Amino acid sequence: MKILQEIKNAIIYTRTAKADCYSTEPQIDICKEFAEHNGYQVIKVFSDEGASAKNLDRAEFAKMFEYFETHKDEIDAIIVWRLDRLTCNTMDFHGVIRPFLEKYNIKLLSATEDNDETPEGKLMRNITISIAEFEINSYSKRRKKLSK
Repeated sequence: MKILQEIKNAIIYTRTAKADCYSTEPQIDICKEFAEHNGYQVIKVFSDEGASAKNLDRAEFAKMFEYFETHKDEIDAIIVWRLDRLTCNTMDFHGVIRPFLEKYNIKLLSATEDNDETPEGKLMRNITISIAEFEINSYSKRRKKLSK
């Protein structure tokens, strides 16, 4: 007799910046494949195109958080292609995103990066977000120098 497994639901979030060479479609495909291999059913996809991750002022990001509020009992995880698609701002990650997801017991999963929940894994996640913030700030600084 086969034991029925509880279906886990996931949301996918993708983002491209104006300067990105990444498209949201391959991100979605990779995230869907990750979901399937890890026992998640994708119930909704949110994609911001041409949006910076320097702050949380993104239309689809806001819609996703509204969706979380109204469907909190139905969502087990949010899947991103890479963490820097979600945010490149450590303050937003630690002050807004992480507490919100923890409040509703929603896992944050990267389709291409380590999802280890050990202290070491959490440290690597923090380093990954910090590196993304460093990269976006460095890019901004170089762009300003070139435009003078």
